[in-house]
Amino acid sequence: MDFNRSQLSGAQDQADLMRQMAEMKAELEQYKSEMTALRGLLAADVEDDRPTVYKTQSATSRRRLIKQMVAGAAGVSALAMAAAIGSTSQVQAATSTDNAIEAEGGASGYGGKFTGGAAPIKLEKSAAAGAPYPSVAAPHEAGELYVDSEGSLFFSFGTPLAWRKVAGPRSSGAMHILATPLRIVDTRTALGATKPAVDNAILTITAGGVGGAAGVPAGATAVFGALGIVSPTNVGTPYATVYSADLGTTPLTANLVYPGGISVSTTFAVNLGTGGNANKFKIYLRRITDVTVDIQGYYL
Repeated sequence: MDFNRSQLSGAQDQADLMRQMAEMKAELEQYKSEMTALRGLLAADVEDDRPTVYKTQSATSRRRLIKQMVAGAAGVSALAMAAAIGSTSQVQAATSTDNAIEAEGGASGYGGKFTGGAAPIKLEKSAAAGAPYPSVAAPHEAGELYVDSEGSLFFSFGTPLAWRKVAGPRSSGAMHILATPLRIVDTRTALGATKPAVDNAILTITAGGVGGAAGVPAGATAVFGALGIVSPTNVGTPYATVYSADLGTTPLTANLVYPGGISVSTTFAVNLGTGGNANKFKIYLRRITDVTVDIQGYYL
């Protein structure tokens, strides 16, 4: 049977492609076989039958074997290869004091680089609330991250070792100072609220999401600033209380006790509400008065 040159070239290309695919499949099977052998070594109680390349390693430490697994071959992580061929990529420590994975980056690389559809990395919650206490059985070192049962994130630092809460459900977050103080309430001009017509009034103030890019962002957890009392009613001993919109009753405290008929001011800091009260706080006024509120910063 006769073939022209183009037909011969196409058949040769197809043969080369099939040969390359067969070689790739064989190489992948070799990687898979090596992974299986390494997992067996990690899981085994006795390592006397280890390959020669591993016999210089301590029988009680599998850390280097794990490093070998992570190193993989041809620049491809063995864990990545395992995931690619449908194998588990979970690694467990051999002992209670060993590390599951240790990684060292190159001079211009990273020790670890992660991506994920939901998040790049997730720290599981512990069984107890608060920072962990150091013990002989479970010592701690500076540079650790820890999440307690309430979802609060802690960081360990210093000598002697100490823990600092970085964030949590009851933490206000990092402080941000506005470049320019922002007035969000002036009842004299009905800015943000109107002057109460009766004693024992409660003003609900929206602070989060006010002032645009230069103001307080929506979702801020707390604000701080100055509360001004302007020309109060000259009756009795009036006072003002600033508190979170989440509180159902007014606290029995006072941010400012002001004499009747005299304008005064004070500083304050207050948590903003959550849920339906998000971005809001309240001001209780014992007597009728005009009010100003200037925000100087927030927490987020």
